[in-house]
Amino acid sequence: MYFQDIVGEKMRVEKQLIKKMYYETFLMENETKPPIDVLGEVYVNEERNEISDGSYIRFAQGEFYYRHQDFEAAIFKWEKVSNELAPWAQKNIADAYFELNQLPV
Repeated sequence: MYFQDIVGEKMRVEKQLIKKMYYETFLMENETKPPIDVLGEVYVNEERNEISDGSYIRFAQGEFYYRHQDFEAAIFKWEKVSNELAPWAQKNIADAYFELNQLPV
């Protein structure tokens, strides 16, 4: 992969994270099922994997809940993120608390 390709991919992912649309990467392979079903299936499959901690799918589920204004569920999912997406999860948690008018000071 060329440097430009790597930078382009990183920027694409960063834009998804900013817009809280990272979850769509899990939906690309299955456009016929409802997104919540796809994310649920991915989560169950991920939990069966001994190596994975499920952070990527939890992050994506949090975004989906946020976009559907279920801020408490989004916060719950983002609190479980423990990989390189953790800083984004913390930012999103703050966004959710802001939407709930409960941003701790």
